[in-house]
Amino acid sequence: MSDYLRLAMIMPFILNSFLETSSLKENESRSILRRIQESRINMAKNVIIACWVYVAKTMRMVFESKFTLDSYDELQKCLEEEMKILPKVFPEFANLPNLHINIHLLVHAITYGTLINTQVGIKEMVHRIFKAMVPRTNCKNVELDLLKRYTTLFAIRHLVDGGADQRLSQPCRGFATMSSNFRNLLTNWYITEDKVSNEQEPEENEEAISSPVDFITNIILKRSLSRQDRENIMKNLPNFKSELLLSFMDIGQKSALIYSQMG
Repeated sequence: MSDYLRLAMIMPFILNSFLETSSLKENESRSILRRIQESRINMAKNVIIACWVYVAKTMRMVFESKFTLDSYDELQKCLEEEMKILPKVFPEFANLPNLHINIHLLVHAITYGTLINTQVGIKEMVHRIFKAMVPRTNCKNVELDLLKRYTTLFAIRHLVDGGADQRLSQPCRGFATMSSNFRNLLTNWYITEDKVSNEQEPEENEEAISSPVDFITNIILKRSLSRQDRENIMKNLPNFKSELLLSFMDIGQKSALIYSQMG
């Protein structure tokens, strides 16, 4: 059992036995009473003890080795009650990242079964998933690589879904009008770490590709498309240039249109 869990479990009993109203500073007691909207002075002591009771219940659920469907509901209830009472007793906790992380504990518990590593096998299984996402994890910032991966995937999903996002007040309307063939542009595309420096000279068999924007550089084509391949692609995407026009206009890069005659 964790030392933190032991301390949290006995803290309500310690406070209930020894904490007195006279032990609290008067200004702190009045601040607590104001936050809980009470006038009786003994309620300050009671809410402090109640706060530690909810902390103990929540920590007991967090360190459970087995979860059922009812356990997930109980964990959610404990987390919600803890989130409500902690800022009332400790207002400086309101903006702490640790308190915000508690919101995600329920999702983690449902995803991985528990919130603790009960076996080495579970840990190795999760590590294998991360290994598949980010190769060569030794001496690397794995969290940053995973963040880049998920950010890229969510950005692509946002564009394919028509720019619909409830968190944004102005959706990207241009992508919503594009053909469903736009999804073919994302097939077999992936992002890798840049292996070539911008200062390196291109090889003789590589063509220099210019970018219409400053933030996209060092574009390299590994294999040139034949004329027949290009014609076949255009047959499958009859409105490609028109849709590309809409996308460039939507992102405000009209200067890029001079590189191709629009049909």
